[in-house]
Amino acid sequence: MTPIIAISGGNFQVIQTAVAEFLKRRSSIGGFNMLDYDIKLFSKDEVFIVLFQKAALSPGFRGSPEGFPGFEVEIEPSSLEIRKARFVR
Repeated sequence: MTPIIAISGGNFQVIQTAVAEFLKRRSSIGGFNMLDYDIKLFSKDEVFIVLFQKAALSPGFRGSPEGFPGFEVEIEPSSLEIRKARFVR
């Protein structure tokens, strides 16, 4: 059996925090299906950034397709506190 992806426990907690915020905020624009999104985790300037983006976008595609807004969450690594959370284009 081959794993699809391996995630450390720490990274899982960061993603779990971001998913909870994403699910909370999505009701403000109408519900949509989490299965339509890819989740990407970045580390930049001593902060984690979790990006929710429409799955299977064409290479070079810019922005978010209509009906599938992107969402970005910045998280403090030491406390898992959310610094910023916003929909992105």
